[in-house]
Amino acid sequence: MKKLFAFLMATMLMVSSVSVMAEEEKKETDKSTLPRVIITTDMEVDDANGILLTLMYANEMDIAGLVSTAGMWHFNGDGEHTLGEITSNYRCNVVDADKLKEFRPAEPGQIARFIRTFYTEDYQYLSQNCPDYPTPEELMAVYAEGNIAFEGDVRFDTDGSNLIKAAMLDDDMRPLYIHHWGGSNTTCRALLSIYEEYHGTDKWEEVLAKVVGKVVMVGEGEDYCVENTGVKDLFPGLKFGRMNSFFSYPSYGAAAGENAAYYVKGAYLLDAFKRNHGQILGHLYLMDDGQVIYGEPMVAQYGLKTWVDWKELRPNYSNSSYLDFVPRWDMESYDWMCCQFSSEYINVGLRQEVNNQPGNYTEMMFEELAARADWAILPYEECNHAPVVSADVLDFTAASGATVSLSGSATDPDGDELTITFSVPAYACKYAAKTAEDGKVSEFEIPVTSDGSSAQVTIPEDAKAGDSFVVNMMVKDQAERPMTRFAQFIITVE
Repeated sequence: MKKLFAFLMATMLMVSSVSVMAEEEKKETDKSTLPRVIITTDMEVDDANGILLTLMYANEMDIAGLVSTAGMWHFNGDGEHTLGEITSNYRCNVVDADKLKEFRPAEPGQIARFIRTFYTEDYQYLSQNCPDYPTPEELMAVYAEGNIAFEGDVRFDTDGSNLIKAAMLDDDMRPLYIHHWGGSNTTCRALLSIYEEYHGTDKWEEVLAKVVGKVVMVGEGEDYCVENTGVKDLFPGLKFGRMNSFFSYPSYGAAAGENAAYYVKGAYLLDAFKRNHGQILGHLYLMDDGQVIYGEPMVAQYGLKTWVDWKELRPNYSNSSYLDFVPRWDMESYDWMCCQFSSEYINVGLRQEVNNQPGNYTEMMFEELAARADWAILPYEECNHAPVVSADVLDFTAASGATVSLSGSATDPDGDELTITFSVPAYACKYAAKTAEDGKVSEFEIPVTSDGSSAQVTIPEDAKAGDSFVVNMMVKDQAERPMTRFAQFIITVE
């Protein structure tokens, strides 16, 4: 049955239309200032949501790859071997995992289906609202199937590993952020192929410098592949980073309970984007929305239920005592489910070097998503667009007790009125007098007076040299679907 499904999917994808280009040729977008990103994913439900949101925010990134891969929870098998035969040191903790020939296999070609159907249909209006959206053809050119057979499987080069390898070796020296939403095996296969081809040749030092100079491995993935392959030793200096996502905060249980945020409840989400707002967001996976996930057991079919209870999985797992401490979450239909999404690349004016703690911006980001949902179904003049905020100087130095004057400017492309607010987010500051042993900064207040787009901030008298204070200039337009942007100032105590 699985082979028949795969054949039917492949046939449908081959005959699907991939072009909605207008009669005029699309002008080439300058992507040189955008973050360059490759996403590898095992396409679990949170990853599927992440890919859908990536398509919705595709104008914010230079997407260099969308690659399916395997992980500890999802692998499709090769029809012959078991996990234990291919990967002796694995993370999958299902009872008798070594005997598995497949485990919760992902839908074949799911990413391509999202692009060729959902994105293609929405692209006409998305591109009117922002010409920086890549065409469906451009996205299909960076889609590839990677090493999906088994967790940790690096036996063969694949289209996905070859795509990643080519991006690592090209002459674009911007940071190349490679995300691992599933396992890292496809990326590790790319690194191994580079090592096998160039190590011991007169090109090795140049190739090594290029790879470690630009590659950032975002997470080590849901496998032991980085450890098993020894890529850290093969590529000394290889950089590793962490994903920081706005939409990961309201995942699983954050949508349940007495203090649930209004923005992650079905009553809001249905109106905001789930219904009558195009194909991409219309197919986002929410609780009890009727969508079935290929390859998943019933316990993980969140589209058919209104609760999450990981204890239901306990009998099938060999080491899951931690699940005893995870409560059951009862939700309502269409409540927010979960999402693995690299939303740190959405440029709202918050600075990457600042500890912004995305959970503090949940309301703003769901308003942003609701406004953007209109972009999929309406022309530019009927949609809202973000304010444009700028400041000539963002970094200041000052003595303790000093008052610092800050200023910025803001305009709105739709002519909406703007509300400008200045604030000091304590969690983003470095303030020795208020920092506990665990490194967390307790709440504090700093005098801030503002007049339109300028403000004066007084540094505490007990601030020490090296302390730093972050000031947010938040600009929000007064629209039915509002959008918010920031200028973020940093004042360092000298």
